[in-house]
Amino acid sequence: MSYDDLDADNARLYRLLAVHPGAEFTAAPLAAALALPVAQVENGLARLADAHLVTAVAAARYRQHDLPREHAQVLAEQHDDANVRRAALRSMIEWYLRRTAAADIAINPRSRRFSPVYEQLDTEPFASVEHALNWFTLERPNVLASQYLAGQQGWDGLVFQLAEVVWNPLRPSYFADDLVQTQQLGIVSAQRCKHILEAVFLARLGFGESNRSHHDAAITACTTAIERATAFGDSWVQAAALSTRARAFTAAGQPRTALQDLGSALLLDEQRGDRRSIALRHRRIGQAYAHPEIADFPQATWHLREAAELMEALGDESGHARVITYLAEVHVAARQSDAALFTLRRIENALASCGSSRYRGHASTVMGRAHAQLGNVAEAEHCYSNALGLFADAGPGAATDREAVLKLREELGDPVTRKSQVDTSNVENENMEGNTK
Repeated sequence: MSYDDLDADNARLYRLLAVHPGAEFTAAPLAAALALPVAQVENGLARLADAHLVTAVAAARYRQHDLPREHAQVLAEQHDDANVRRAALRSMIEWYLRRTAAADIAINPRSRRFSPVYEQLDTEPFASVEHALNWFTLERPNVLASQYLAGQQGWDGLVFQLAEVVWNPLRPSYFADDLVQTQQLGIVSAQRCKHILEAVFLARLGFGESNRSHHDAAITACTTAIERATAFGDSWVQAAALSTRARAFTAAGQPRTALQDLGSALLLDEQRGDRRSIALRHRRIGQAYAHPEIADFPQATWHLREAAELMEALGDESGHARVITYLAEVHVAARQSDAALFTLRRIENALASCGSSRYRGHASTVMGRAHAQLGNVAEAEHCYSNALGLFADAGPGAATDREAVLKLREELGDPVTRKSQVDTSNVENENMEGNTK
């Protein structure tokens, strides 16, 4: 009865909801499918909400529950041609592709990109990294559903482009399963299209598998990526795959093997004169030297400082902040607590604006450890509480990081442990000062 009361335009809008990739939506993708102004579609959605055919869940955001969605599907099959419904679905998927590409550029404007969607991006840019990440957090289910449905329809070009545009939005999050799934779908589609992104996605699959602690799977995926990149003759992709395999080797407790891959990758980057890639390689080399298996802190510090200087010269504020956080972590591992805090103070503004709760949580944890070594219990407690809040915002995938911070916070309550940390730190600092003299 509510549907029968609708005018023709709003009835058509209601039937279109049956085709939308997800249960929640805004007016913009629907407007793209209907070739109507967004404001007109917003008015239509308000009318559907008044008729209780959709539910407002936030400002200008709606949800359709299962029964109305089933009803809309039946009506769509009765009144709308199958080709029309298919074209509408493609229009909405393309809208999500373009909008996610815009978020991707906002999050990391310096990445090398391969998909046609970036060539003529006709969507409004995001104002900040945080804005882009917040948008993607809301729309992630719709974007992932769009890639799946594009695969169901055989739209390989859309599938592999969606696999590329989600990389930067998903990478700083804890949704490793989503990252793996999107890259797997992208690999199949890019392979069918004989596109270089097949090798890129294989390396990124390795990154995701490493995040899931599936190190053997990560190494296998990256090895295949290196082979495919070599066959394509693309040294940038080859170096990236070598670096990602090194990341997996380091995580698997094989940092010396990782250094071999990183040396090969750095040579390729230097041959191309790719300063940003050179910076990324130095960062990874520094992390490998800092691994407990090697624990060569002077070498780790040297490479991380090289990376930081390059990132700063390139104007990559977010990349610079990440390197500085790793450098501070090395100082903490070397019991150089004051140096760690001094280093982190250089990037306070960048961390506040970088948008990723995961990266900020990591920095707060490192700062808390430095304060704990110095016996600054109140400051350490504050840093750990801040980190826990940031990791809570990051979702269930951050459970391991939260548990690590909780353990560190518990150690603050043990006076024996705290005194030992302070005494050891003082001895190390005195030794360091003596060596410097």
